[in-house]
Amino acid sequence: MFLARSGMLLTLTLFCISSATAESFLQVKDAWVRQPPPNASATAGYLTIVNPSDTDYYITGAESERFGAIELHESVEENGMARMIHHNFYRVPAKSQLDIRPGSYHLMLFRWQPPLKEGEKIHFQLKLGNGDRVPFTAVVKRP
Repeated sequence: MFLARSGMLLTLTLFCISSATAESFLQVKDAWVRQPPPNASATAGYLTIVNPSDTDYYITGAESERFGAIELHESVEENGMARMIHHNFYRVPAKSQLDIRPGSYHLMLFRWQPPLKEGEKIHFQLKLGNGDRVPFTAVVKRP
């Protein structure tokens, strides 16, 4: 009985340590959400993800109780035409950072209630390919 409980405690401790690994390496800075105009069906979120570790990390999505859906997108211009590309993941290279900013990579945010107010703080979690999550808070700003 004692060995079974000790084994469960060790397993739980190791799980907690491994789950905290990405949070301790990846840092989110300057996170904000664009305040949408009335009747808009989508808006965008921006942030900088810093990875000082020796390991590449892959962002596979994001979640927030404030939004019904969040997608990873990139704005590109080709032949004078702007368009958006949907991504399944973003790579955050080792010892580097990924800038998710207007005119480039961004979190596409859908289905929110009630209206987003300037100055509102919204909690998010980045989902990583290894199953870890990185929490962060973004503030709603006017463009």
